[in-house]
Amino acid sequence: MTPAERWRMLRHEAVHRLQQLHTSREETAAARAGAERLAQQGEELGRWLPRADVLRPVPALLAYPPQQYAPFTQVWIGHAGLVGEVVQSQVTVRTFSRYEDLGVSSKQTSEANAYACGTHQAATITAQVKKMTEVADATANANAKLPAGVAQRIALVVVFGDASSAGYRTHQGKGLMVLDKESFEKGAFADMIAHEGAHAIFEFHATAGGGKAGARVPDPLALRVADLFARLATTTLVPAPTGKFDPKAPPPVKDGAQPAGHVMVSDTLWSGTGGHPWENADEFFASAYGGFLRAPALLKASIAFYAKRDARIAPLASDLLDLLGKVGKPKELGALKRPPKPAAAEQELAKVNPPPEFRSGGGWLLDPSTMPGPDRIVCLTP
Repeated sequence: MTPAERWRMLRHEAVHRLQQLHTSREETAAARAGAERLAQQGEELGRWLPRADVLRPVPALLAYPPQQYAPFTQVWIGHAGLVGEVVQSQVTVRTFSRYEDLGVSSKQTSEANAYACGTHQAATITAQVKKMTEVADATANANAKLPAGVAQRIALVVVFGDASSAGYRTHQGKGLMVLDKESFEKGAFADMIAHEGAHAIFEFHATAGGGKAGARVPDPLALRVADLFARLATTTLVPAPTGKFDPKAPPPVKDGAQPAGHVMVSDTLWSGTGGHPWENADEFFASAYGGFLRAPALLKASIAFYAKRDARIAPLASDLLDLLGKVGKPKELGALKRPPKPAAAEQELAKVNPPPEFRSGGGWLLDPSTMPGPDRIVCLTP
């Protein structure tokens, strides 16, 4: 950095310090942008700064603005690492990565500077963005089963936490999906996205019958699924599965605690892990529809296996598969009728809670501007 560049940077930071000492706080993008414009004006030696501009509210945290460094759509540069964003098919995917995990390091300057002033195209970054793009595409496929513009469509996917964190949530009135880091890093997320996307679909149908935003009045699809869930709850009890369905080594069917009619659609049987379809109608639908999309042959094979344990299963399973085939088809859904006796279905749906608001743990991913980072980056001149 030349002496002239150093003095410009010091004057820039002095303006920020002046504002922080003498004005109020406002955590908005407009306030942050205004503070940066004023500091840039202050870089010029002898430049007079209007008092009204100096006293405008500023954020408590000033950081380097997001950059459009390919292959990311947008990236925020922090002290500890990067929040990378990919936007595709109306789905936003965000990850946080530490510099050391991205192979970014430097002995001459900060890691933030090393990234910002480098090529931005490290192999680890391009591989990460490829997976983020795949996540966006898979999520868009789930969204496509819902009408355009509805709140339940998944607008944001955040890569965060372990498997216990994964799930369908909401944030600021829109659908959000948490994808755990391990599944993301291994690239083993397609089945999970199908399951969580099904939660978004069911939440729409569980509220679409009221005609008012926020009303939890189910439409015929949600009622029919809940009716099947209630009727299958009385089927023979079997153990929960522990692995993928294999007709040559079928799962045990004695001394169990869960209804066979619920167990037959468990994610474990068609994906190898996960799923608790006996919990409520929402989980039942998510497991069944995930399998219907991802492994239809395995799903049907496991249904046929458990149907041998209880004669009541086969006709109900046939109805279930018929309903799953109508998902995302407005004309066929429009022709569906409510169950003749909906009381049991309504009772089951009353047990299904709205998806929780995602707040804790993912703050930087929800609002990357809150991530501590440099408020100015100066690349060294050759």
